[in-house]
Amino acid sequence: MSNSYPTQVEVFVVEARAFVSLCETSHVGESAEDFRNACLRRLAGLYHAALNIPEVPFRDAPDPPGIYDQKRLIENLMALPFQYYTEALEPANLDKDGNVAIGDLFDDFIDIHRDLSDGLWLVDQGHWEAAVFHWRLLHWHWSNHTISALHALHLFEAENAMGKIQGQSD
Repeated sequence: MSNSYPTQVEVFVVEARAFVSLCETSHVGESAEDFRNACLRRLAGLYHAALNIPEVPFRDAPDPPGIYDQKRLIENLMALPFQYYTEALEPANLDKDGNVAIGDLFDDFIDIHRDLSDGLWLVDQGHWEAAVFHWRLLHWHWSNHTISALHALHLFEAENAMGKIQGQSD
């Protein structure tokens, strides 16, 4: 167990803590626009930082306690502008029928929170390599949620910023 770790890990830890804090903080009284912008910054920063975390070998470490107050997280996320959205399952496959799925922002944020929190607990216990291994092992899971949520929130912002296309029905 070492208390010092590579800069790339430190950058990721800072972004992970910022995302977890966003989820664990009440946003009552915050404007919807400010909250959406904070979500976009946290998701983009998290994904960017994840691209640089190093590969590390498996390190034995205690299991994180996995204690999450999902009800409180949902209450904190009520400021999201919507819950459900559609997305392509295989965006590059233009010939596939039934290529659309329903996404859920609450599920995205809660799953990202859980995967990051477990790693942060390991970091706080002095097991940074086990944390990095955990994040890289689950990268496909939480990064897909990150990208989906970022995309959905971005398109919501872009639509509202640009206004409706003239002639578009409600």
